[in-house]
Amino acid sequence: MMLLVTSLVVPYALVLASPGPNLLVMLRVSFAASAKRTLAAAFGIACGATLAATIAYQGSLFLAWADQLQGPFAILLAAILTRSAIRLMRRGQANGAELKGDGTPHLTKAFGLGIAASALNPMSIAFFLSFFVAHQGFLTSAWIAPVVVFVMAALWFSLVGICLGRLSKVEIDPILRFYVKLIVAISMVAYALYVVRTAL
Repeated sequence: MMLLVTSLVVPYALVLASPGPNLLVMLRVSFAASAKRTLAAAFGIACGATLAATIAYQGSLFLAWADQLQGPFAILLAAILTRSAIRLMRRGQANGAELKGDGTPHLTKAFGLGIAASALNPMSIAFFLSFFVAHQGFLTSAWIAPVVVFVMAALWFSLVGICLGRLSKVEIDPILRFYVKLIVAISMVAYALYVVRTAL
């Protein structure tokens, strides 16, 4: 059992550490300077990754059906990232109270953005799908993988979110802050285009 878990932990740790839409989402949410929103996004990503792993597991049982998921998921993810990038740049015109709000709608949006970006990431689906196909041992212990994925993703992105949240509270020149936001927004759009191009 331990060997089976390790076979997932090691490669998935590398996936978590790699730049991608999940990290971009954390950067995007961190500009709100709210620990609650950042943690909501982190747990959203963890739930999305768990859902992606579950979908991939089911897909490993029906490979022909699973291959059809990549295109639609790529388009949805690209749309979400692009919309989020646009909202990030528009939010620069909002007042400080709106940016730092901790209300339930803000928490819901942060959680929703995290779960959507993570669950719809075709790269994650491809990783989990290939993993389950290569490790048939998980077919008899299917519940282990989602648990491992949720715990790892929640811990990692909560840590990342806390670090980014502290950095966001540091006083930064408004012009520099604008350019950082612009770089994040451009990165999100560029990644969206890359995902669509790779999938289609």
